[in-house]
Amino acid sequence: MTPRQNHIYEALTDDFDHPDVIARRAKITTVSPRETASKFCIQLTKLGKAERGGSKQFPQWRRK
Repeated sequence: MTPRQNHIYEALTDDFDHPDVIARRAKITTVSPRETASKFCIQLTKLGKAERGGSKQFPQWRRK
C-alpha cells in the first residue's frame, strides 16, 4: 500500500462510516476531503483491505 492508502486504512474502523467521517478522522485537508477519502477507500476495496456498504448514492466503508 502507498503511504496515503495506509493513512486512510488507519482511519477506517470495524463499523461502516460515511466518507466525511473517514476524511475527518484521517485529517484530510484537500479541497474535497470526502471525494479524496472515497477515492482511497475504493482503492483499498480493490486491494481487499476495505469493504463497501451503504447505497450506491451514499457509500460507506469499513476495515476488512
